[in-house]
Amino acid sequence: MNVIFWSALQNSFLYAQRYIGPYQLSHWLRKHGHSSQVIDFVVKGSKAKYKVKTLMELTEKFITKETQVIGVSSTFFMKREFPTNIASALKKIKKKYPNIKLVLGGNKAETYSPEITALFDCVVVGLAEDILLELVEFYKTGQGEPIGVRELPHKVKFYRDSNQKRFNIEDSDFKWADNDLIMPGEVLPLEISRGCIFKCKFCQYPLLGRSKNDYTRKMEHIEAELRDNYERFGTTNYYLLDDTFNDTVDKVKAFYEMTQRLPFKIRYATYLRADLLHRFPETIPMLKESGLRGAHFGIETFHPEMSKLIGKAWSGKHAKEFLPKLIHEDWNDEVVIHISMIVGLARADGVTETVADLKLGT
Repeated sequence: MNVIFWSALQNSFLYAQRYIGPYQLSHWLRKHGHSSQVIDFVVKGSKAKYKVKTLMELTEKFITKETQVIGVSSTFFMKREFPTNIASALKKIKKKYPNIKLVLGGNKAETYSPEITALFDCVVVGLAEDILLELVEFYKTGQGEPIGVRELPHKVKFYRDSNQKRFNIEDSDFKWADNDLIMPGEVLPLEISRGCIFKCKFCQYPLLGRSKNDYTRKMEHIEAELRDNYERFGTTNYYLLDDTFNDTVDKVKAFYEMTQRLPFKIRYATYLRADLLHRFPETIPMLKESGLRGAHFGIETFHPEMSKLIGKAWSGKHAKEFLPKLIHEDWNDEVVIHISMIVGLARADGVTETVADLKLGT
């Protein structure tokens, strides 16, 4: 196996949940002739972790003389705390297999302490398809070291590549591999697009302010993935990965029409902008009929002045009136709602408002 990933969506939920990053990288590497294996759920919640012995045994099943890289995906580690079991296993790997390169990846991966980054040969931050492929080929041949390299203050090579050249999410034909070990009927992540057409003042995600329809997968690739997952695993439930799934009416309509062609029904949860539902009410029934069963709204605040300051003036003007109607009437209480708020955006009069004031029910 050329590349091995250690992955975990570290949370306190009672169910196991995969995230797409390591699998997308694995798929991209396989398309370019490199074998890859993801070892998932190495950390579960704040306490449950693979024992170091177990992690080593699982990893060594795939280590051969062809193994160039072990990558650690850190985007969803809790509170930026690096898991102790992974740190201990890395030390053992480094001692026993000195020729294998250790790569730390994930959003903000460069913010870890020198004690953590010193365990790795390099750190990759942000969108990683192109840069990781270059690194794997460099480690394999010793030629073509990736450009744009600098050292972190603690003397570890640091790579960032947000302007992909070879990988294009619009043409992504992602497909789960047999060795991903998808369970029958498993709820799976489905990547729809990358980036966001908005630029909220508090947001630090990549590709902000992109043009409409940029970095959005072609619908035929999404449909092919849905059909393949159903035929192989019986999967009909998804969480859609999209910073703003309803950023355009055309995308919502195309997705709705695609789901109506499927010989099965899907259900999904995703992030939506409530202000766009208010502005384009024709999308409200299309979302529900296409399978929407869970929606996350970033409302942030109900205060008119505070909402203006963070670039979400609509929330302060219309959210209180619009959301109860949307949930109880338009969606007939059949879509579970999650609302995020920013704690600390104070009202000038000192009055505290809560989500409970909305009387949203579920």
